[in-house]
Amino acid sequence: MDDWFFDLPVLAMAAIIIGLTVATTALVWVLVTRLVASERGRFGSGVSPGLLPVLGIVFAFLAGFIAVGVWGELDHARTAVTAEAGAVRDAALLSSPFDADTQSRLRDLLRQHVQHAATVEWPAMATQSQSLAPPVPLVDALHLTLGLVPANDGQRVAQQKVTEALLAALEARRERILISQGGVNAVKWAGLIVIAIIALVGIAFVHAETPGAAAVAMTLFAIGVALSLIMIASHNRPFSGELSIRPDFLLQAIPAAPS
Repeated sequence: MDDWFFDLPVLAMAAIIIGLTVATTALVWVLVTRLVASERGRFGSGVSPGLLPVLGIVFAFLAGFIAVGVWGELDHARTAVTAEAGAVRDAALLSSPFDADTQSRLRDLLRQHVQHAATVEWPAMATQSQSLAPPVPLVDALHLTLGLVPANDGQRVAQQKVTEALLAALEARRERILISQGGVNAVKWAGLIVIAIIALVGIAFVHAETPGAAAVAMTLFAIGVALSLIMIASHNRPFSGELSIRPDFLLQAIPAAPS
């Protein structure tokens, strides 16, 4: 699926999925009903009802497998953003033993990193185009910290802790960018949709002698298919769409200028 689809509001996304599911279900019902009514389609009326549970299990297994991966990546993305925000905040707070000029320069670099991440990196992650190139403000902050000459034990400990916090922020940023490059690939989408269509065809053939029952059974299954697709699609990309992760936690970590 294209980027524009995952940027849609959930209701618009649901409307498209439901519309396509309804159209596909109706098309399968019409084709199978007409095929069975013809002489060439008589073979289909002998399809065993025992086929349907198997197809349903296969669809449920595949949908569950995909959903677990999607929601797992969403949780990992939230953890990465939270970790980055915490590391930025720690770096700012732990810089207090340094002189006012060093504190001001370090916190200004941290503010630049956060603002760049929120205004530039987040839109790029939504389109999966953000690179792993190190962020200049965060790298400059690391170089500034490593280049300090501690005047006492307090500054020496602070230098070590700030360095660790900056490295943690860099690692968390790398992780969130890598996660933004993921999502359900075309093969998984195709497999899920094909299994759903096969199941609909099977239901239609099993209930071929009673078109009304076939329509009811196919409708119930189609509702489950549509809901599954909506749930997966709306959470497919952690940084895209209405339910995406926002940079709010990171923005809250912007350090204030030292007084």
